[in-house]
Amino acid sequence: MAYPDSFPNIQYGTSADISAIAEVRRLLNEPIARDFTDTQIQAWIDRGAVEAARLTKLVETGNTYITLGTGISEYAVGATLYTAPQDSAIEIEELFYCGQSASTPQKAQGGYALTKIDMATVGHLPNNTAGAPHYWAIRNTANNNRSVYIYPAPAAGQNLHVVEVLWVNAANSLKAADTSTTHYLREFIREAVYWYAVGEAHKKLRRYDIAEMYHGIFRNLLMFHRSDKHPKPVDSRSDMTVPDYTQYR
Repeated sequence: MAYPDSFPNIQYGTSADISAIAEVRRLLNEPIARDFTDTQIQAWIDRGAVEAARLTKLVETGNTYITLGTGISEYAVGATLYTAPQDSAIEIEELFYCGQSASTPQKAQGGYALTKIDMATVGHLPNNTAGAPHYWAIRNTANNNRSVYIYPAPAAGQNLHVVEVLWVNAANSLKAADTSTTHYLREFIREAVYWYAVGEAHKKLRRYDIAEMYHGIFRNLLMFHRSDKHPKPVDSRSDMTVPDYTQYR
């Protein structure tokens, strides 16, 4: 059948669309519960959805804003970005200093992207006097509470200016009847989650080789569809040239 290009269309229960649990049972050749309950399969599908979101980044994205304060470098990651059970799959892609104070800032003029750095380099970079920010980092504090660290600290001239945060959110469910803030996987990647659930089912039966085979299928499908917002640069001089494998007779 043809699937609509909208969310959601893969469901747990019976409907006009695919039933995810029934599909996993078909792959396991177990049409009714014997070794695996529906609750177990549903949990594996949920876990696979989160993993698919984390590895592919083919999930809903959005933006939020951080309002700068004079002399303040550390800002809490907003609830929009850090709400269970999506925590492990949240990834901030980019911070954009908008250069002005507004709820919907004009990004075409006066703004620029901040450079992501490691916390170990804070204080050892150019542009380190208080003023317009140039760098950002993720800082983990007690109990792995994450915050965004803006560097250098804003001066009075940047008070109430905003920084736009572009982020990738997690998929925590494939459930249809859901009016909450649940995020859903893209249409063409959802069925890959079945292979994760099948792998977990075999792992439960201690068939570890078979489980790893299905998990391998799952990961290969995800890597084929992985999508980064920005191309990743090379990270060492040895990667900056293409090896010459030309053979001479």
